[in-house]
Parts: sequence; C-alpha cells; structure tokens
Amino acid sequence: MLKKVGDTVRPWVPTININCCGEAITVPRHTLTGIFPNSYMAEYFGDRSKALPDDSFFIERDTYYFRMVLNFIRNRDDAFSFTSAVKT
Repeated sequence: MLKKVGDTVRPWVPTININCCGEAITVPRHTLTGIFPNSYMAEYFGDRSKALPDDSFFIERDTYYFRMVLNFIRNRDDAFSFTSAVKT
C-alpha cells in the first residue's frame, strides 16, 4: 500500500503511537512485535486490548531509557553496553 507524503508517494508502514511520559513516539509495528517475537515488547504491543481509546499506548517510564531499548531492538547488537550509555 502506498501513502502520499507531501509530493512523494511512499510505501505505507503500520506504526504504533506511544505516549512515553508525555513525549509522543511513533514506531513501526514490526520494530516492537516482529524482531523479537517472543519478547515482552512483542506481547505488550501486539495486544490491542492494552491500547488506549485513541489506539495509542502509554508507558510511564523515562523516555531516555525507552529510546535505548528501542535502539537495542533496532540494532540487534548483543554487545550493547547499558553501563556505557547510562545518563549521568
């Protein structure tokens, strides 16, 4: 399926809208449910009954750390070090 964005037509990618402590984050559905299909993230975001009435999800966690988790999922890097990326 294609979607027009401005003057450009691009493939449509299903997304998940997340309210992470007031910050809006939009993530491709496959990132959260398809890369690690047996993970807690896949189970949580795959369950539409946990979505808010506007079909988004709310996470009450520090956005900085949630983005770190998203980057870990996206990069699939087993050598990722949380200690080197901890906010001081």
